[in-house]
Amino acid sequence: MIDIIYKLPNELKNEFRLTTDEKNKTHIRIALLAGLLFYSAFGFLDKAIISDFEMVYTFWLIRFAIVLPISLIIFALTFSNFIYKWIQPLLGILVITGGLGINYMILVAPSPISEYYYAGLILIFIYSYSFLRINFKWATFSGWFIVFVYEINALYFLNIPTEIFINNNYFFISANLLGMFSNLAYEFNIRKEFHTSYKLELSNKEIKQNNLHLEDRVKERTKELEELNKKLINEIEERKNIESKLFEAKEKAENANQLKSEFLAQMSHEIRTPINTILNFSSLVQELTVSNNDPELQSSFTGINSASRRIVRTIDLILNTSELQLGTYEVSNREIDLAGLLLNIYQEYLNLANSKGLELKLIESKNVKKICTDDYAIYQIFTNLLDNSLKYTEQGFIEIILADENPNHYSIKIKDTGKGISNDYLPFLFEQFTQEEKGYTRKFEGSGLGLALVKKYCDLIGAKISVESIKGIGTTFEVLLNKDSNNSITN
Repeated sequence: MIDIIYKLPNELKNEFRLTTDEKNKTHIRIALLAGLLFYSAFGFLDKAIISDFEMVYTFWLIRFAIVLPISLIIFALTFSNFIYKWIQPLLGILVITGGLGINYMILVAPSPISEYYYAGLILIFIYSYSFLRINFKWATFSGWFIVFVYEINALYFLNIPTEIFINNNYFFISANLLGMFSNLAYEFNIRKEFHTSYKLELSNKEIKQNNLHLEDRVKERTKELEELNKKLINEIEERKNIESKLFEAKEKAENANQLKSEFLAQMSHEIRTPINTILNFSSLVQELTVSNNDPELQSSFTGINSASRRIVRTIDLILNTSELQLGTYEVSNREIDLAGLLLNIYQEYLNLANSKGLELKLIESKNVKKICTDDYAIYQIFTNLLDNSLKYTEQGFIEIILADENPNHYSIKIKDTGKGISNDYLPFLFEQFTQEEKGYTRKFEGSGLGLALVKKYCDLIGAKISVESIKGIGTTFEVLLNKDSNNSITN
């Protein structure tokens, strides 16, 4: 499939695969160790939730006597250059082995314990498609092979209620498809970059060869001029003054040429990087929207881009949540321009609001001064609040209101004309993984982490957040930020 979307010349295919795998060998080793660590660490889960020691022993055999040795063998083989032409099928076999192990655990573990292991299959997809960087062919094969084995178990061996079977398959197959699209987009980009780099390298070689010929010609001409100058000096003594001027002019020309060479070298370096990016993206847009008028293909890549942004957004939320829960986030207070930061956020979201037909307004007081606080936390608070308003507002406006009406704090409100929040749901608004609409029929996507992160960041920097909402009318979030970083808001 990837050859259809972006086909490399035949003479580059093997070089691309070997070059890419060798370039990523450090990442592959880290990914192998990380996967080995997590797969083995879940042995604690076996012990914690299963009372049958024989079953725990069987699960540990799978983890530590099968998957662990295979992972270590492949990890050791990555230090041999010879193995890299076989590294992709080996990684695919490792993923299949891990997936089969979890499938077996689901098969033999009694309900509801088996349901805990079901989530492990989705982790296998995330690991193989996005983190381990297996190529599309082997990642897809191993993913669907694991799906096939699970379906056989579910249909013929597991007594799963129909509604749970449908639920599991929905998330299971969706995770596999999203992983495929993510992997496909990644491989498309690295193929494109490899091909572009290859063509640039050929062009550079040609330029260097031409420069060598040019330097030879310059040397020849310079030598001729020097011989002529010597003759003129010997023959006409009275033209020494002219010769001196010519020499000075020549010296200036050489200095100017040196400066020109240095300038061109610097500019080439500075321009090449953004040009490569521009070429990659402009070629991508041209190939997918101008040269290829297949609506289905365009629709597919629209879906890929949308799904990729959703995955990246979700991963960012999960990582930030994990960091806050572990207590590893360190608040770094420094003086920031609050009005300027809100202006940057407003400009960042303006096009998105316009694309939805919404009016995004920024209303600010003229008296706002700089405050000392954590700028990353502030950015996360208001981008998540704006994301929330844009998601749930289909018509009308969204306002960012910065006010200075209190001697102790600034007030920032995010006001929208969206769908609003019911009074029953308001007490649970800032809890993780909660949404007012639930189930497969819910209209709005999301992980239920954004507002929980907002509350945690507010607590970290001593800010206070409140919300007022009328169902069907709109919602207003208000954040109170301390003017004095040493005092938190308690009232």
